[in-house]
Amino acid sequence: MGESIWDSIGNFLGIGVTDAERKRAKYDQLRQQLDAYISRAEDDLHQISGHTGSYMGVHPVPKTKIPGIEFSAARERTDERLQAKLHTLRTKLDEAKEARAGAERAYAHYKYLAAEEDKKKG
Repeated sequence: MGESIWDSIGNFLGIGVTDAERKRAKYDQLRQQLDAYISRAEDDLHQISGHTGSYMGVHPVPKTKIPGIEFSAARERTDERLQAKLHTLRTKLDEAKEARAGAERAYAHYKYLAAEEDKKKG
């Protein structure tokens, strides 16, 4: 992630963007992208949970009759797969939130470094 020749010349002359400022901007962009992803994933998870609750709330076919026996077994397998997918989605959402927290820490670090560089310049 080296500087271009123009950035180096600008930094030498006291103008342009420093490496800390560039990294700060990249982490800020990453934070924004993760915020959008997390917001969309939380909305999707909320909708899926609502639909799943509606699906689970449907009166089951009695297991004592022949069509009900086959349906109940298939529904149990489907329910297990659905719960596994929901668990995976929740896990990925938690990982994205951890990544966002890391990006926020890195952004704050490079913001501080950029401010220190500005103090040294001025």
